[in-house]
Amino acid sequence: MRVLLLCSCLAACATPRDPIVTWHVTHAEAAYAAGDYTAARMAYAAARELAPQDAQLGLCFYRAQAALAAEVALPLDEEHARLTDHWIDLLLERYPDERARWLTARGNLLHGLGETQAAIAALSAARTADPRFEPAVALLASLQVSTDRPVEAEATLEKARQDFPKSIAIRAQLADVMTARKGYADAIAVLGEALRIEPSPGTYVQMGQAMLSAGDTQRADVTFREALRLSPDYPPAMAGLGYAKLAAGDKDQARMVFARYLETAPKRGASDKKLDEIRSVLRGLTGAFGPDAAVPGVGDEVPGMPGMKIIRTIPMNDASPKPR
Repeated sequence: MRVLLLCSCLAACATPRDPIVTWHVTHAEAAYAAGDYTAARMAYAAARELAPQDAQLGLCFYRAQAALAAEVALPLDEEHARLTDHWIDLLLERYPDERARWLTARGNLLHGLGETQAAIAALSAARTADPRFEPAVALLASLQVSTDRPVEAEATLEKARQDFPKSIAIRAQLADVMTARKGYADAIAVLGEALRIEPSPGTYVQMGQAMLSAGDTQRADVTFREALRLSPDYPPAMAGLGYAKLAAGDKDQARMVFARYLETAPKRGASDKKLDEIRSVLRGLTGAFGPDAAVPGVGDEVPGMPGMKIIRTIPMNDASPKPR
């Protein structure tokens, strides 16, 4: 159906025009057909600059822009967001088979404008139009969480879990909601499903964090190591492994892991905030604050992991396995 709709759009744009404009339009339609809405939007924008009076190019441009807005939050100012929303009314009329896409775009635009309740209404309508349009479900659940409606969010994602049996993103989002309500066992089970679909270091890290929150430092340690097996020196896994060592009271091993993190993470795009956090923890563990420095001990909160307590202490000469 998308191909037929694209052909009708291209045919409508096929009035005599400059060959360069025609080239941009052809490129834009091919990009749209391939689902590359960013490239389609750019090509239509180039065509509109050369033919600003062509009303059909306007429709084609906003069609690509709305398709992109259905999947990502566009950095539009209020004027352009409102203008795009205005064009969505026409898109809903001209391309009804893509109704869920246009309503999701409207929801995303309204969310960007701070009109959260109106955004939720648009996304709910998108979900009704096509329950299998994943971007609508994911954004709807996010807004339900942000408006303190976690029960609704979990119900939305549980339904999506059935509708999208191969979606890792939906399961990761559902696990986050479950973790927030301290349903760690449920979150770990859902992430297990995601790993059976496709093992990834990010999913292992999320599972390890849930295990740490549940106080299961041994399983968390193994899980973070599995992430590192798939992606050596992966910064989130390295940080998680360090915190697992620290939560278990193995400060010697924690120091080694955090030192390795600071050596490798800057090359892997770790944020300055995270690097500063790990430096702070490592300084505390190495006594860099002086002899009176407060080094975390049993019962203390793990630095950077609110609510997580150190549950036991391992002697410094403990021969535990070395990190990968």
